[in-house]
Amino acid sequence: MPVYKERYQKPSRATVVNPIEYEVTESGCWEVTSLHRRDTGYTRIVRNGKSYGTHRYVYIQEFGDIPDELLIRHKCDNRLCINPEHLETGTNADNMRDMVERGGSKPMRISKEQYFEIIESIKAGHNMKQMRKSIGSSAVIKAIANNTHTSCKDFDPERTEVYKIAKDSGVKPISKEKYQEVKKLLETDLSMRKISALTGVGAGRVKKIKEGRHHWDKVLRGELRKFGGETI
Repeated sequence: MPVYKERYQKPSRATVVNPIEYEVTESGCWEVTSLHRRDTGYTRIVRNGKSYGTHRYVYIQEFGDIPDELLIRHKCDNRLCINPEHLETGTNADNMRDMVERGGSKPMRISKEQYFEIIESIKAGHNMKQMRKSIGSSAVIKAIANNTHTSCKDFDPERTEVYKIAKDSGVKPISKEKYQEVKKLLETDLSMRKISALTGVGAGRVKKIKEGRHHWDKVLRGELRKFGGETI
């Protein structure tokens, strides 16, 4: 089995280095065989304490650093491939265009764990560069942030419904955690104005939450639980 020849720095004794083994296909792809294939279709590798998409790592080894605004694309449309001749830089728009031209415009599937990892990263205020380390696709991250990815309905139907209602109402939605924070503060002696200042939630919304008229109140009571014509 061929092994990719790396040019990395000598690792510390605490680091276990697994070689990148691959097999060559009839089309010339170098398909990784020694690493676990994730739900995204890619493999990942850890070198010197840092996690990389294997195809990105190989590109860096061969051609140098990747500009922040660029992705690594597969000319062969094979996510397991690490053949340097099949890798090139491009933008997210290039990726989307290729998907349509190749008939692969369906949204990338991700696992439930990956979905909530992205949600937690968004809540923590991580930037796109940080979040792309785990998923490798800024398009998926943006779609989840905007509640348009298919995984939103699959894994978090309550959030999906609230975002849909808020969008239809022309207002910006708040997270379930923020809603619960306001509810908890409403049980104290704090005024609604003070709660609004502490949480960043508008006074009008605080009042609706107090009166049980907010979108989250309706969704959690089982009302307005329709999405795409189906009960969720």
